[in-house]
Amino acid sequence: MDNICEIMIPIANDFWLVAMQNKDDPYNKEIFIGIVDKSGVWHQDLAVVRNAYKYEKDKNGRDKVVWKDNEFDVLVYSDRNNPDFTHDFTIGLYQDEFEE
Repeated sequence: MDNICEIMIPIANDFWLVAMQNKDDPYNKEIFIGIVDKSGVWHQDLAVVRNAYKYEKDKNGRDKVVWKDNEFDVLVYSDRNNPDFTHDFTIGLYQDEFEE
């Protein structure tokens, strides 16, 4: 996949705050937010932000990703000793009251 987005911001103690687009198709509509060490090694997950999705079976019975319009998931890793996310939120897309 071309044009993968990555943002790196230097922070204290030779670490970097990073937001990186998922390179795996079909999950390219999500970003990982975390900490990278000075060697470029992923150190800690902070959050995943993505277009919400669900799985549906294709004609061969395999799961396929179906993106949900106007919904976003935020997965937060708030416990530094737990490798799994600890909180998850679904956020609807803001609609201006004058939009149709």
